[in-house]
Amino acid sequence: MGIWKEGEYSFVFFGREDQVPLNIKLTGIRSYHIFRYEEWIGGSLNQLKIGKFLITPVWQAKPPYGPYELILDPNVVFGSGQHPTTIQCLTIISDYKFTAKTAIDLGTGTGILALALGKLGVKVNAIDNNPLCVEVAKKNVTINGLMDLVRVELGDARKESLSFYDFILANLGPDLIFEIIEKLNPKWNKFLLLSGITRSFVGGILNAVKTKGYSLIIHLDDGTWHTLFVKGEAHVRKNLPS
Repeated sequence: MGIWKEGEYSFVFFGREDQVPLNIKLTGIRSYHIFRYEEWIGGSLNQLKIGKFLITPVWQAKPPYGPYELILDPNVVFGSGQHPTTIQCLTIISDYKFTAKTAIDLGTGTGILALALGKLGVKVNAIDNNPLCVEVAKKNVTINGLMDLVRVELGDARKESLSFYDFILANLGPDLIFEIIEKLNPKWNKFLLLSGITRSFVGGILNAVKTKGYSLIIHLDDGTWHTLFVKGEAHVRKNLPS
């Protein structure tokens, strides 16, 4: 089906289990692991209710769809709604009444979090550096009829200009989150939703955002994964580039 490269690792996807070679003998491969689809995406896919949102796999979807129903085709991309970080982010987006009008989703994956913001009427720019993620996320935006609110682009989170967005969403690795925090300004980046954080990094990230002038609103964790929602000072929103 395709190959996904991630740093030093490559993930090869097969459409059927009988297509997986029993003996993988390729030059330069030191080791390999075989995962079933359910293991890769974090569990079997069925309808899942998180706060006001109902995640429905595309093969189970039946119109008319509910106002907060997220129709999702995860393909082989991260963001099926099963992972604790996705659940924590969706819970906060669902339950906290924020006033953001514009958002950027850094590392959008399937686009699930951008879709949730779009369902609330927020205009979202969804970024990922993986072409497969961009392809899948664009498809999910179309399925959900959010083309006027959610734009998906290939891009690097490190290089994105963030000054045009009220709401910054980053479900990424801690090292990348630290880099993003350095670029933020609480005067116009009013809300930050940061996830993908393990226990050993949460204290350092909290200190970094507080040093920038943000205050902690919500801290969710399941013992392993942490999600932080913080708010900046009274801000002046910049206009989005045309």
